[in-house]
Amino acid sequence: MGERADITFKTTGSKWLLPVSEYLGFPLDQVNFLACQLFALGAAFWFRLYLSPSHANPLVRHAVAALLGIAFLIFCFGWYSAHILTVVVASYLIIIKADINNVHRYSMVTAMGYLTVCQVSRVFIFNYGVLSTDFSGPLMIVTQKITTLAFQLHDGMCKKSEQLFPEQRALAINVRPSLIEYLSYNLNFMSVLVGPCSNYTEYIDFIEGRHISRRLRHHSGTCNGQNGYDKIPDPSPLNAVCRKLLICSGCMLFFLTVTRSLPITYNVDPHFVGHAPFLTRLTYAFFSIQAARPKFYFAWTLADAVNNAAGYGFLRMDENGKPSWDLISNLNILGIETATSFKTFIDNWNIRTGIWLKTVCYDRAPKHRLALTFILSALWHGVYPGYYFTFITAIPITMAARAVRKSVRHHIVGVRALKLGYDILTWASGTKICCVKGDCCHDRLNGAEIRIGNSLNDSGNANPRCASINSIPAGTSQTFVCNEMEGQYVNIVIPGRTESLTLCEVEVTGTNIARHGKATQSSVRLNGPPEKAIDGDRASIWNEGSCTHTNRESRPWWRLDLLRTYKINTVTITNRGDCCHDRLNGAEIRIGKSLNDNGNANPRCAIISSIAAGTSKTFACDLIEGQYVNIVIPGRKEYLTLCEVEVTGIESDDSFEHPYG
Repeated sequence: MGERADITFKTTGSKWLLPVSEYLGFPLDQVNFLACQLFALGAAFWFRLYLSPSHANPLVRHAVAALLGIAFLIFCFGWYSAHILTVVVASYLIIIKADINNVHRYSMVTAMGYLTVCQVSRVFIFNYGVLSTDFSGPLMIVTQKITTLAFQLHDGMCKKSEQLFPEQRALAINVRPSLIEYLSYNLNFMSVLVGPCSNYTEYIDFIEGRHISRRLRHHSGTCNGQNGYDKIPDPSPLNAVCRKLLICSGCMLFFLTVTRSLPITYNVDPHFVGHAPFLTRLTYAFFSIQAARPKFYFAWTLADAVNNAAGYGFLRMDENGKPSWDLISNLNILGIETATSFKTFIDNWNIRTGIWLKTVCYDRAPKHRLALTFILSALWHGVYPGYYFTFITAIPITMAARAVRKSVRHHIVGVRALKLGYDILTWASGTKICCVKGDCCHDRLNGAEIRIGNSLNDSGNANPRCASINSIPAGTSQTFVCNEMEGQYVNIVIPGRTESLTLCEVEVTGTNIARHGKATQSSVRLNGPPEKAIDGDRASIWNEGSCTHTNRESRPWWRLDLLRTYKINTVTITNRGDCCHDRLNGAEIRIGKSLNDNGNANPRCAIISSIAAGTSKTFACDLIEGQYVNIVIPGRKEYLTLCEVEVTGIESDDSFEHPYG
């Protein structure tokens, strides 16, 4: 079952390494690719040490990164590299010349359209069904970058800050890039062949020498340099690069010893298909597909190491004070191999492609987001029928998996034997289960404290206390309201006794997700539209212009559409301060996914007994899932006035399950 010796792998790139290819028995296109990546690794170290921001200005760094990337393209693909250069130049003309309000649409149509045409032509140019390093791979990466930049440029130049999600606001681009910046971002030697796709603002920070210092300040919670990070040398990526190269060596060894003995092409061998029993073919397909993964592990991990060697990809300092260089990592091998669910698998596989799909499609689509995201993923991957079958059928499969999760898993997690069997089953098949410590020892948490702050004194346990945990019943979750405490570190500590600390899940929410939603209400009176309750202003005096107002009517209501499904942690309401604060007495907060009765029939989070004039009150909603948050006054005629509504929560599993790459 070895590779057939008569297979000829076409290449339009350089033939300088043909003797090496013949000696090793590897296709020439793959030898060219590996040679470029190894050269890029050495060039990356040189780029960081001798062309650092302190030694060269950004223009020089941009030019060198782009020219090396273009040289790699020509070496690997010859004249076919013109396809990649053409779409990059055409897309730059779009962002410079086109109407800025439509630049993201034009860029998406151009890049995806050109990619699709090239993917179709690939069927006739290369061996259909053989995964080879042809030019469509870099073209797919460039398509991600072009569209990511276009959407983030539209965010920065066409949208108000309050219209953006926090991650969109942080990555928004406020000025059109210059030609050299655009070429460098799309064609730099570190990522031109195999990616990963990164964000334009982060790449510019890297080129201009702000990448590490900005992330250090961001994660320290300060921006005035007083944390000392501006005075110390940038952390070295050497350990991270060595670790990733060691992983690459292991993957290469596995490929040479196992993958090549289980060629995936044997699945379509006519003799094998015609004579082998079905179960034999199914078993071989399973193991040959599993054995093919290390090829991707090798390529993506080596690309990550190249970026790190150049000084790009710093994420943060971990809890042990060691630098983490996983900002643009494309996979988590351990997470993939131990995944007990389809979602866990795709969350750890081709991570940057999942982020791209979320950035340009899922977060933008007004409806049918899941279906549109799967369709875009299928188009991006190419014209292999298997991709279309996989991604289109994944839509109902994903919906079914969600339903099973919600109706089955809570019956299983409390029984150890059932849970173990379920974990094994889902590891093999891809159904999801959550881990909850419901089998014993729930009273260990009694008396534990939640502490939040920016200090690591006493390992963070000296920070201000949010709450004490009296008790949490076995296998359940409990929400604690921390009243907008600020801090980088969240500690859970059991003081005063010797104990084992076991936590099955900790979820922290703090960002006000209401700001990005859409508000409506039963009626509008006295220039009090519903949007004023999510304007970010807690001003409680009517004349300050920040409160809503309905007519006096039976069951007045106000509704917030969060635009996606969240597990709602808290709802904070600011009451009117100059008069009439008792109007809110008896109001109900309701959360759910239904618009029956305008959303007022959804599950109830809380009843508002009273909120003092001009003050804010927070209600814990115990992670009720929903897209709509309603505040309704039942049972009487009344005016409904709200001066601010703030919502925190965690994006639900139902919100996004990206199609893996």
